[in-house]
Amino acid sequence: MARSRRSKSPGAEVKDDPRLANSTSDYVFAVTMFVVAAVIPWYFELPLAFDVNSPDFNPLIFVPVVFAGIGALVLARTGLSGIRARKFGSATLFPASAQLGHPYRPTVRTQTDLETTGDFVFLLKCIRKVRSSDDFEGKSSDRTVWKSTESSPAGSRSSIGVSVIFHIPSGLPRSQSVGKSADSNSVRWVLTVTAPVRGVNFRQDFTVTVR
Repeated sequence: MARSRRSKSPGAEVKDDPRLANSTSDYVFAVTMFVVAAVIPWYFELPLAFDVNSPDFNPLIFVPVVFAGIGALVLARTGLSGIRARKFGSATLFPASAQLGHPYRPTVRTQTDLETTGDFVFLLKCIRKVRSSDDFEGKSSDRTVWKSTESSPAGSRSSIGVSVIFHIPSGLPRSQSVGKSADSNSVRWVLTVTAPVRGVNFRQDFTVTVR
């Protein structure tokens, strides 16, 4: 049975874990990696000898190990994300926009009260995507321009709302998105909210528009 969702207020962002929507493709990818790992030794008739001193040793035997490792990592990541998304449901951020040089008071609400064992931690980051000048392939990477952390005490009723206050300096870059073909120098602001909970910890990422 599908979860009921909160009505979305103007200026709010309702956020589910994006990996829950992609869990099927992630599981298929993980299974594919395991299948490839199993087929390689059979297809190339590789002996299962990992002793480098053995006359039957073939370095290619480590190739399926790499594929199996990738499959295991993807499977573990997807399983953890699915558990987190199903356990906590959707979360709402309000407001989802801020202004440079002004205090920003984000409020996060969850569908049910979280029984946390520690404080809620809010991490606000300004991230610029940069492209290396000597990279002919056009690869880009994220660079943190500014970040700040605030916390809210454990025991806060997250279904009503957990809030903190950030003081954003005026000299920082505003949110800026560009086309996929030229994604260098784009700027995004991300708010990450975490809280320790028995079992799987709460974590949610929100995109904040900063003007």
